Amino acid sequence: MFVKAKKALYLRLMVKLLRYIVLILTGTSVWAQIPFQTSNWNKYRKEVYFNAGTSGFLGDLGGAEGIGTTNSFKDFNPSSIRYSVAVGGRYRLNEFLNVSGKLSNIMVSGDDALSKDLVRKNRNLNFKSNIIEISARIEGGLFLGHTGGSSGWPFPSMFETPKKTSLFSDVDHYLYAFTGIGAFYFNPKGKNPITNKWIDLYPLKTEGQGLPNGPEEYSKIAMNIPLGITYKAVFNKQWSFLFEICYRKTFTDYIDDVSGYYYKPSEFKNSTISDPDLSILMSNPSIGGVNYWSDPANTSNFGRAKRGGNGSKDSYFTIEIGIGYTFKELRKTAALQNLL
Repeated sequence: MFVKAKKALYLRLMVKLLRYIVLILTGTSVWAQIPFQTSNWNKYRKEVYFNAGTSGFLGDLGGAEGIGTTNSFKDFNPSSIRYSVAVGGRYRLNEFLNVSGKLSNIMVSGDDALSKDLVRKNRNLNFKSNIIEISARIEGGLFLGHTGGSSGWPFPSMFETPKKTSLFSDVDHYLYAFTGIGAFYFNPKGKNPITNKWIDLYPLKTEGQGLPNGPEEYSKIAMNIPLGITYKAVFNKQWSFLFEICYRKTFTDYIDDVSGYYYKPSEFKNSTISDPDLSILMSNPSIGGVNYWSDPANTSNFGRAKRGGNGSKDSYFTIEIGIGYTFKELRKTAALQNLL
C-alpha cells in the first residue's frame, strides 16, 4: 500500500514538473500559475519587527597570525562574540520584493590577548565599541512552503502538514536575500593596562591621527553595505518568526582604532596633545620582547613600525532571531494599492 502511494506521489510530481517546464518553454508566466500567490497579499504589506542576537568583529585585533590580515572570517575569534539588538520596519512591494529599514545597537570587540599568534599577543592591543547603525535594504524572497495544506509548488513542501485549528495551522515559510546601504556611528574604547578602566581612544590619537607627519583624523561615522539572508515563518498571515545572518562591508579601518603605523613617543611628547603619556601607553601597551616603535628599514613612514593591517577595511556581522507583526490593511486601502 505504501509503495503504491509513493509511486502515485512521484507520478504527480512528474506531471507538475512537466507542466511548469512547458509553461517556461512556451513563455507563459510561471508565477501567475502558482497558487500561493493569492490575490490578498497586498492586505499584508506593513510589518514591524524586533531582533536580538550575537555579533562578531573582523579587524586588526585578535584572530589569526600576523599583525592584521585580510579581516576575513579566518580572523574571527569566537571569544570576542558580543550582542546585537534591533528594531525595524518592512514594506511589501509585491509577492517577492520588500524594502526594509532597520535601527541596530551592536557591540563589537577585539583583543590580542585572545589570539594564538605570539606577535599579536605581544602587541597586546584591545578595544570595544558600541555601534549605532541605521540601514535601508531591498529584499528578494523565495517561497519555501505552507504548513496546513498544499503549497502548489511542483514539489511538496518540506513543511507541509495536515490542517489544524491552531496558530501553527497556517504558516508560510520564506527565504530572503538582501543588500542595501547603511550608516553607523562607532566610538572605540581601550582598556588601560594600569587602571583596567575602559577609556576613549579617539582623543588620544594613538597613531598620530591629525598630528605632524601622522595620518588624517578618522571620522566616527562611516558607511557600510549589508549583505545577508533572512528566514521568515509567518503565522496566520500576521505574526512571524525571523532568523537573520548579516555581514557588513564597511569603508573604514578604524572601528578598532588600529590601522597603520606606530607614532613614536618623541613625536607624542613634541605634539600639542593634552596627555602624551596616556597616548603613549595606549598606543603601545606591548608586554615586551619586540620593539614596535621603530623600523629602520621603513623609510616611507618616518621609520615607524607597522601597527595594523593598513589597507584592509574592518567588517562585522550579526546572527539574530526575532519576532514580527504584520498589519492587515483595510479592504478599500488594499484594493486601491493593488491598482497602483
